[in-house]
Amino acid sequence: MLRASILRARPAARPLACHARPQWHVARRFYADDKKSLGETTVPNPAPTTEPSLSPSSPANDTNIIPPSDVPKPPPAPDSSIAAAGASRDAPTTAPKTTPPTGPGTASVAPDPVQPKPKKKKRRFLRGFLLRLAILSGLGYAGGVYYSLVSDNFHDFFTEYIPYGEDAVAYFEEREFRKRFPGRAGDPRLHPQISGENKVTIPGNSGLTARPVKENSSDLAGTGPHLSAVADNNKVDKVESSGQQPKANLEKESEDKVKAAHAEFEQAAKELVQRLDHQMQTQEAQFKEEFENERERLSQGYKERLQSELQVAQKVYEQKLKNQLLEQSISMQKAFTATVKERVEAEREGRLGKLNELSSSVHELEKLTAEWNSVIDANLKTQHLVVAVEAVRSALESQIVPKPFVTELAALKEIAEDDPVVSAAIASINPAAYQRGIPSSALLIDRFRRVAAEVRKAALLPEDAGVASHLASLAMSKVLFKKSGLAVGGDVEATLARTEVLLEEGDLDAAAREMNSLQGWAKVLSKDWLAECRRVLEVKQALDVIATEARLNSLLID
Repeated sequence: MLRASILRARPAARPLACHARPQWHVARRFYADDKKSLGETTVPNPAPTTEPSLSPSSPANDTNIIPPSDVPKPPPAPDSSIAAAGASRDAPTTAPKTTPPTGPGTASVAPDPVQPKPKKKKRRFLRGFLLRLAILSGLGYAGGVYYSLVSDNFHDFFTEYIPYGEDAVAYFEEREFRKRFPGRAGDPRLHPQISGENKVTIPGNSGLTARPVKENSSDLAGTGPHLSAVADNNKVDKVESSGQQPKANLEKESEDKVKAAHAEFEQAAKELVQRLDHQMQTQEAQFKEEFENERERLSQGYKERLQSELQVAQKVYEQKLKNQLLEQSISMQKAFTATVKERVEAEREGRLGKLNELSSSVHELEKLTAEWNSVIDANLKTQHLVVAVEAVRSALESQIVPKPFVTELAALKEIAEDDPVVSAAIASINPAAYQRGIPSSALLIDRFRRVAAEVRKAALLPEDAGVASHLASLAMSKVLFKKSGLAVGGDVEATLARTEVLLEEGDLDAAAREMNSLQGWAKVLSKDWLAECRRVLEVKQALDVIATEARLNSLLID
């Protein structure tokens, strides 16, 4: 309704015919919808600074004019897309300068429509592209020139195929040459460049020239032999001889230039060698001077250090002499005092001297008695320890069945008191050995014979044997020959024979080592017997250590 009234108020700005526009999208229609309340009115494209121009045909609108002081401030600018959508839909193509507000509601000011940004011209893109291309080309050319100065292969390629490459490389090479040889910067170039300097000008009259044909000659028109050819033959020889002369002159001139260039290079090389020799001699002299200065400095430093050490050594020697003199004086005073005392004692020869001798003798006797008491106590302790060890051994050897020997072991530990060796030996015994007892030698031999029978049955079994292998091994063990004595070999039967002989001789350690060398099922079957042997050997070894410690203590007594 508001839009219709505004459009009626400006009929001159409306077009004569309706514009054919495509249908808006849903999003644009959504933003174009007016979601304000009916009590508010919105004036598109207001001009608050100028008063609205009214036609004389509508005098009733003067009462609806709002003074500029009552016009509210414009709201913040909305999104450009929303403003553009609203402007394209609501506003006509030609916006009026002023529009009177209509309606009973409160007027509000809408922002000006945002003009679309002009499209960037392609000229800027083309200009930027050309600028980048020029920069990259310049960098590439500079890199090619630099790499040509470094690599010979690339130098040939660059100077042959790149335009102006040879001139650029020659310019930088000449600069480098002038830096290295500043004295020869003003000399002319030894090798002329292709750019055109040092050209040789050949005069126009030199060499062979064409001659015009004689029109009045009758040589070609007449018949018969051409006599002019014979005459021209002589002239050809003259022309050839005259043409060889400039060529020879040029060759000679070129050779002279080459020789001059060689001589110049040799002179430059000699100058360079002389300069280098002079620099080396100067540097050698400088090094010699520095070496002499450093040697003098080191020599002076060592001399000062030697002088200081000699002074310190002299002071130490003097102090040592003083100490020796002082010790000698003290010893002389002691000797003098002893001599005086001896003479006094010799002169007195009284009862006091005899009492002193008697007192010293008694004191020495008391000291000797105390020492002998300590020796007797130590011997008594050693005897008690040996007796306790023998008691443990007799208890182990006299038993028929394994019995605990905790009481004997406790008595042995009590007698040893705080001896670390005895305590360590007792601690090394397995608790199961003295709590349950250990078997005697006869029991070990009897059990070995039973174990040996089972081991012979499993002598031929492999490690991963099955039921059939067990039966086969059992059958084969019946026909095997039983060895005796110290049999030679590493088989099970020889090992069992050697073990039995060692057990009968009482060498339990060697017998256990022989049984421990078995492999496979034989070792598995003898595992329990080996464990009992280890316990017996541990107990015997501990008792041997305690007995040895007791004998050692008795020998150490002075």
